[in-house]
Amino acid sequence: MSSRGAFVKRLAATAVASVVVMVTLELGFRAAVPACGLTPFRSSAIPGLAVELRPSFETTYKGAVVRTNSLGMRGPEVGPREPGLLRVVLCGDSFTFGSGVEHDATLAASLERALAERGTSAEVLNLGVPGYTAEEVAAAAEHRIPGLAPDVLVYVLYANDVDPPREPLEIPPDARIDPLSGFTLGSAFVEWTRIQVSRALVRSGRRPHRRTPEWSRHQYESGGGARIRSAVQRMKDLSVASGARFVAASYPHLTDPAINPFRPIDELFHQDLATLGVESYDLLEAFDGESDLLDYWADVFDHHPSAECNARVAAHLAEQLSDDR
Repeated sequence: MSSRGAFVKRLAATAVASVVVMVTLELGFRAAVPACGLTPFRSSAIPGLAVELRPSFETTYKGAVVRTNSLGMRGPEVGPREPGLLRVVLCGDSFTFGSGVEHDATLAASLERALAERGTSAEVLNLGVPGYTAEEVAAAAEHRIPGLAPDVLVYVLYANDVDPPREPLEIPPDARIDPLSGFTLGSAFVEWTRIQVSRALVRSGRRPHRRTPEWSRHQYESGGGARIRSAVQRMKDLSVASGARFVAASYPHLTDPAINPFRPIDELFHQDLATLGVESYDLLEAFDGESDLLDYWADVFDHHPSAECNARVAAHLAEQLSDDR
């Protein structure tokens, strides 16, 4: 065989071996991606809501078992009010809902335990829905709160709540969520690599993407803040009408706080709440000045809070709610 032929043969063998390695890596990383089953969402007829959770439904969502009650809320059925039992309702988006964690590790379940440890018997209901913006949170609260009659309503903001509400969506009942949706090139291995590079940049003190604090401030001041203020006022008015205490809190983006590009949204949110006369809590304080919050992710593929993260935040929030009662 000529040297040229031998070279081509070696090159072909290397290419085949590379393909085999890449396919093996991709399959291995796909197996590690949190699974999703039938969608927990359905189209909503409630004004202001694009989607809502399917009532009395069970599925797997982002690797965790999700069960909803007959009201379409994550968690057990809501019974009649019990004398002497504080009823707290948390409303918000996926951070409140508990994407990526089991029911017992959600913020609601963690807060219920944290309040009990402080001597307050309470039931904490979860009105969180993934993807909701502030205006959708307000619409969901207006629909549900009168029937729930809470003692305390807590709005938990995450920075993307400033986005405009979504248009109504048509969701087939047999729709399944693609766990690779949004991954770079639709590849688990490529996405994992991108995440590792991003986390390495964060830990070296550099921002891993183009989003800047200046852009977040612009987003808030150019319309996002008005949506936040309107939603908060609606929830405040609802609480007054229901005889409930209204509290708002901001859940931080889980990164290095010093380079968190979303931080201005949290800060402007608390400034606005002070102006509106709403008590608020910055849940970043739960981390006692830690500079690395990346290890609090639910999964390497999922930046939502882990069980440990929710427990820590719940303990801080329980302290504030107990001390300020």
